[in-house]
Amino acid sequence: MPDFRMTSARLLFGLLLLAVPAGRIVAQPVPPDETTAYAEALRTFEDRRFGMAAERFEAFRSRFPRSVRIPDATYHEGASLLALGRDLDAVALLVGFEQEFPSHPLAFEARLALGQYYYDHGDSEEALAALAQVLDGSPPDETAARALYWMGDAAVELERIDEGLAYYSRAAEEYPATETAPRALYARAFALVSAHRYEEGAETLELLAARYTQSDLARNVGLALAEVYYELGDYNRAVAEIRRRLPSLVREVKERAEFLLAESYNQLRDSENAISAYRRFTEGSEESPYYRRAVFGLAWNYYHQGAHQWAHEQFARLAGGDDDLAKEALYYEGVNLVLSARPVDAADRFTRFADRYPDHELAPHALFELGVVQYGSRQWEAANASFGRLVAEYPESDLTGEALTHLGNTHIALGDFDAALSAFDRAIDFEAGDPIRRDEVRFQKAWLLYRSENYGAAEDAFVSLYNTDRSGSQAEESLFWSAESAFQADRLSVAGERFRAYMRDFPAGQHMDAAHYALGWTYFRQERYELAVPEFQRFLSAYRERTESVPYRADAELRLADSYFALKDYANAVRVYGRLAADGDDYALYQIGQAYANAADPFEAIASFRRLLEEFPGSEWREEARYSLGYLFFLNEDYEQAVTEYRALIRDYGSHPLAAKAQYGIGDAYFNAGDLDRAIAEYRAVLERYPRSPFAVDAAGSIQVALVAAGDEARATAIIDSFAAAHPESPLVDELRFRRAEVRYRSGQTDQALDDLLTFVRTARNEELLPEAYYYLGVIYAGRGRAREAATYLGQ
Repeated sequence: MPDFRMTSARLLFGLLLLAVPAGRIVAQPVPPDETTAYAEALRTFEDRRFGMAAERFEAFRSRFPRSVRIPDATYHEGASLLALGRDLDAVALLVGFEQEFPSHPLAFEARLALGQYYYDHGDSEEALAALAQVLDGSPPDETAARALYWMGDAAVELERIDEGLAYYSRAAEEYPATETAPRALYARAFALVSAHRYEEGAETLELLAARYTQSDLARNVGLALAEVYYELGDYNRAVAEIRRRLPSLVREVKERAEFLLAESYNQLRDSENAISAYRRFTEGSEESPYYRRAVFGLAWNYYHQGAHQWAHEQFARLAGGDDDLAKEALYYEGVNLVLSARPVDAADRFTRFADRYPDHELAPHALFELGVVQYGSRQWEAANASFGRLVAEYPESDLTGEALTHLGNTHIALGDFDAALSAFDRAIDFEAGDPIRRDEVRFQKAWLLYRSENYGAAEDAFVSLYNTDRSGSQAEESLFWSAESAFQADRLSVAGERFRAYMRDFPAGQHMDAAHYALGWTYFRQERYELAVPEFQRFLSAYRERTESVPYRADAELRLADSYFALKDYANAVRVYGRLAADGDDYALYQIGQAYANAADPFEAIASFRRLLEEFPGSEWREEARYSLGYLFFLNEDYEQAVTEYRALIRDYGSHPLAAKAQYGIGDAYFNAGDLDRAIAEYRAVLERYPRSPFAVDAAGSIQVALVAAGDEARATAIIDSFAAAHPESPLVDELRFRRAEVRYRSGQTDQALDDLLTFVRTARNEELLPEAYYYLGVIYAGRGRAREAATYLGQ
């Protein structure tokens, strides 16, 4: 801001020179020699030859002591001495002038000069006294205005702000037509802004701009007013003022204005305009005084927009220096590297900051962030060292309590539970005066137990904290997570009770939606589907993706649909699955097919399975869908199409477990179609290709049934013997022999069945089949009236 105070004798001389018109005419007649002497002295004064002027005025006063020009000569001699820097001689003359000629018109100027002299030499009290005398008479308006203006300067210098403001106001209000009036308003605004009285400062600048539209000060007040608006936090008005004034500002002021515009946009979080404004500097000369601050501002706005990669690149441009901006930039480069998923580089920046600038206010923050990054990267020992260093070197930091908590976390990760408990206890002691923080640490201990999947201990810890103070700061969280811990520990009844208690006691709780979701899952896992449905519905009706801490909409809809499915409410199941399928969920589409199949709507079921195969060729449900297609055709007695679908499954996914089931299904299709030879061949293919499949047993049994139906039991025996020879160690050999005996029994061939069963119980290695074999033996002997043998086998 321009300073309108005269701060040197030379400037004060300029004031005196302007105050007195050259060649002043006095009414009394003077001798020619007197006139000539005065004229010569005045001419040298006007030519700014002040040394000669001082000598000639002194000589004039000595030669003509009674001259009427003595007052003028005395004043001009004093002015010449001030210009020469002979302050003491000048002041002596001016004091003498003021005392000897108190009524002379130049007395006001002499008093002004004396006042300014005292001010320049640090004696503001004397300055005020001298300037006050100017106002005692009837000075010209301009002189009075200047006196009041300088009195304002003196009072402000003495830190008597209100007194100084009053003088500035008088200069502007009592003498509004003077040149000094706009200067007084400007000085008043400057004083107000310096005193952080921004609203009054803004009002004064607005008055200056409105009242003195032609003044240079009024034309240049725009940026000053904008700065005041900025300090007031009225950034919209700052922007408007800057944009209105920009076209008329000179280059230096314009550059400052453009930077202030960028800063204002930044404060408004108008990142698009802020970035554009900052880039005028960042893409220009690095010599600009605003270049580095603009880079910093640009980086901040990239940060606020979530463009963390760009943000850290901009901060990196500043981090090479050693000023305050460079130090902060190094720290915030680390912050944005974290957010850019570059933890290794972030840890490097935080380490450099903590090591280079241990006395900086951000040093404990750098250590804290370093510890968090290391902990997140599972560098437990490094994180432990970082948090430990913070606690040791910055015990008074606001972060120390939280660092102790994290220190406990790292000890747990390292398996040192005693050290962890000690750290947590220290954290609790550190927050002894703050029960809220103490409970937060206790909660953290319980939460860590939960995260380490020690759900039983976590549940106990949460319950203890909840019971300590059911209205405390951690009560809501503790009750919810005690329920969640019970759920994870498979204590479903207890979990359900606590979730219901949470919803009852904390109806506006932040986990209300999550509680409905979790309670729905609790019922679902208990197979209480009729109760699960309304809980999932409540969750889905209240779910808001932007604010909800449990982003499980799709899962809740799946569980809702699955609950409908389990309740055989296939219409609602299809409706909910359909919403998910529309969003590209292949499982939902598969379940739609299953629902239609169970609802006896094979046409829609087949269409759903085909859609899944066409739209999701890589789906994990493709094999199930293909098998389901074959089975639907089988149920509808379209055996040819069933075989086609089963063979497609075997061809495309021959190693999948369903391939054996599909091969078995082909055998069933031929069997039901009456083609026993083809059926037997396909059943044998199950034995040969998938001997370890659970369907091999069924295939063997089906072979027996088919051959018995065909009256070719010898062939059945040959098939079994052939398989036993090829796979002597296979547990399926026993299965095949047992199933042959079972088929014979069921077909009424009890003699052959008895022989087979007796042989089986003597030779079988599969003890799991023996109870069934004993049962059949007992029944056969009982039917023949051989009670003793029957009792023996049935007892076994």
